[in-house]
Amino acid sequence: RTMPYTWLVATGAYAVVFRSSGAAWCEAGLVLNELLIAAVKAGLRKCGTPESRLLRRPPGAMDSGIYPAHFPKASTTSGMPSGHSHASIFLAVVATCAALAEEALDGRPGLRQPQPSDAVSLTFAWGLAALVVVSRTRFAGPLAVEYQGRKVAHHTVLQVLVGSFLGGCAGLAGTGWYFDAWPSWPFAALYACAVAGVGAAAAAEARATARGRTPPCACPGDSSDGAISTDGGSSGEDSPSAATTTTAGDRTRSLGRAAVPAV
Repeated sequence: RTMPYTWLVATGAYAVVFRSSGAAWCEAGLVLNELLIAAVKAGLRKCGTPESRLLRRPPGAMDSGIYPAHFPKASTTSGMPSGHSHASIFLAVVATCAALAEEALDGRPGLRQPQPSDAVSLTFAWGLAALVVVSRTRFAGPLAVEYQGRKVAHHTVLQVLVGSFLGGCAGLAGTGWYFDAWPSWPFAALYACAVAGVGAAAAAEARATARGRTPPCACPGDSSDGAISTDGGSSGEDSPSAATTTTAGDRTRSLGRAAVPAV
């Protein structure tokens, strides 16, 4: 629950205390990660509706924050994508590259091939990220946040999967640029395409919902008082056919009365 904030504080403190440029760049990446996920969520909310099944959190989700005991309330924020999953996978990618980092002959940072001795550090980085991702779903088990004796799921499985994918793309784009190990633009393009795809799905769901709520149009032959004539027209007083029929009938009756001789 507190991992994104813990990472920000710990990385920033390390950068300041040890004057580490690498930690400073990692802190900048974490801050950018938070701004990016906030912008993505805001953009997706504009594409969909608050009732969107794609964007809304699971039933019963709470805004527990860092201190869930401090008056939590029902969540009304968008859950797509999961910010915790985004930050966790982003940092796992960064930590993996940091564990494999080596200084090249020209003094620039580079990456080496993984060795058996890296198993512990890599397992810790990815294991911790996986625990954070799972803890946001209904499969959290003992890792779940509890409120009034019940376990609370903050995201759907799809929301954490999308958040993890976006976080991985962001991490690969950032580390590719920093370590000059691979081009960053393919992962940035994947990130943008994934966000666009989710936005298009949310917009399509919003249009389908709006069509389902539109009342049926009135038929041309329907009258205001609900009476329907035998010829499909309106039988109201303002109907031209009704007025014509009435006038002709009155004329016929008048002629009939005039033709009867008086006794």
